[in-house]
Amino acid sequence: MKVSDYIAGRLKDEGITTVFGFQGSNVTHLINSIAAADGISYVQNHHEQACAFAANAYAVAGGGLGCAVASSGPGAINLISGIANAWLDSVPVVFLTGQLNSKSLKTDKNLRQHGFQEFDIVETVKGFTKYAVTVLDASMIRFHLDKAIFLAKSGRKGPVLIDLPHNIQTSDIDLQTARSFTFPDEHSPLSVPIFEISELLKRAERPLLLLGGGARGLKNNPLFMSFIERLDLAAVSSLNGIDVLPHDNARFFGFIGSYGSRCANLAVNSCDLLMVLGSRLDMRQTGDFPEEFAKNADIIRVDIDRFELSHNVPCKVAINCACTDFLQLLMNEPAVFSANHSGWHRELKRMKDKYPPFSDDDPKTLPNHILRTASLAFSGNDVITADVGQNQMWTAQSVYIRDNMLLINSAGLGAMGFSLPAAIGASLFRNNARVLAVTGDGGFQMNIQELATVARERLAVKILVMNNQSLGLIRTYQNIVFKNSVGSVDGFSSPDYRILAESYNIPYALILSADDMAAAEPLLKNDLPLLAEVKLSPDTEVHPEPAYMKPDYIQSPIISDDK
Repeated sequence: MKVSDYIAGRLKDEGITTVFGFQGSNVTHLINSIAAADGISYVQNHHEQACAFAANAYAVAGGGLGCAVASSGPGAINLISGIANAWLDSVPVVFLTGQLNSKSLKTDKNLRQHGFQEFDIVETVKGFTKYAVTVLDASMIRFHLDKAIFLAKSGRKGPVLIDLPHNIQTSDIDLQTARSFTFPDEHSPLSVPIFEISELLKRAERPLLLLGGGARGLKNNPLFMSFIERLDLAAVSSLNGIDVLPHDNARFFGFIGSYGSRCANLAVNSCDLLMVLGSRLDMRQTGDFPEEFAKNADIIRVDIDRFELSHNVPCKVAINCACTDFLQLLMNEPAVFSANHSGWHRELKRMKDKYPPFSDDDPKTLPNHILRTASLAFSGNDVITADVGQNQMWTAQSVYIRDNMLLINSAGLGAMGFSLPAAIGASLFRNNARVLAVTGDGGFQMNIQELATVARERLAVKILVMNNQSLGLIRTYQNIVFKNSVGSVDGFSSPDYRILAESYNIPYALILSADDMAAAEPLLKNDLPLLAEVKLSPDTEVHPEPAYMKPDYIQSPIISDDK
């Protein structure tokens, strides 16, 4: 069997139905095999970075593996942002890169380059992949591919990369004699201090769940719903955990952090027990004063990565396991009891009602109102993607996630240009589900060429360009620190989005208000692409946002109830 055909079949066996890629001289055999395989579609983006971001979102949308393919040298290098994104956000993606004929590769490390478009991508990405290898022996492809797929999916998930010289792709192998990978036993005894956790829960009067990206496996899980109902728990989330609990569930009180909901941050400050499921508690969540984070609470942390358990914020109980395994064990124990915290829930609801994501009294929250209105047109298996910057924070503060909807971000890396290719990846996994791709006028232009992919594939991707004629989040910081706007306003520009949409034969809408957004609902609900330009004031801000030299539960603009 030809190696490239074997790889295509192995990807199919893993349930991958779409592979994202970009052609090149050293990857043609692999792409040809993938495109010819039954049950797999090859989708060509217009930049390798977009391939990588699309594969990230495809994996998140499906809860399985994503795959992106690129040629050697600059093609492989262009994947790096997407590889880093998968590493930091724990997304299992297989990256396949073409390479020069193995006999043409340099053997002298002091030599910078031997062949055209030769570059050692493996050494470059080893620090942020779970496995990276150049296959120099065709008979080893089965071993390397099986090992890579196993590592990508096991433990804390993440990216892997297999570099394939041209002659290796075209080689024939005998699967009867090809070396195989021995899959290790992942199951080990799990030790959870049930009695200690039970005692903490019994004492708690204001318990709170914090749902992170590691809790995504709990979405729509009956055991999880039984857990929070039995213990009468309220919940907040990190940026990556926003879609775990539907927002029409009365137990959900928003996302935390520097740009989080006031209610969620005040809840963390007021709780007396915080159970953290799969969240890293990074500085964007805890603020610049981690000692102030949940300072009145005992903290229980559950994380599949043992190194995260002692990161940034100390805890009372640390449990190194997957969130689903933890809940299964906990709920099987008779020591876990039923509880009633109705008074605490009433207090949280009062705060939630008092601090909605937008208000007519604060015109700076117009973007929040527009995004909330837009999100109400989506449901079921629909997806929302966001870029980085003000648009990401407005989205996280405002969208209304229901049913099986997802919100996909570049959370850890915070990569500009993520939203549009991510929307393509999510759409193609979920059978052309509608996707709301929220982006800023800065990030949008990082992968603006993917409008061609959307148009060619006729995807129901609804792009909301939040156009405030600047890099808004940076502009706000510059105004405070430097009293200038070099690069964020001065030297920044945008195209005419109406003409841009017309050039790709994509419908265009101009949005100036929440009423305009509501009137555009038919365009959001049809099966066609859409480019909607949301024209905003150049001085837009995110409200609430971090207050200078204050902990996260005190946000700007500062209000009298902060405590």
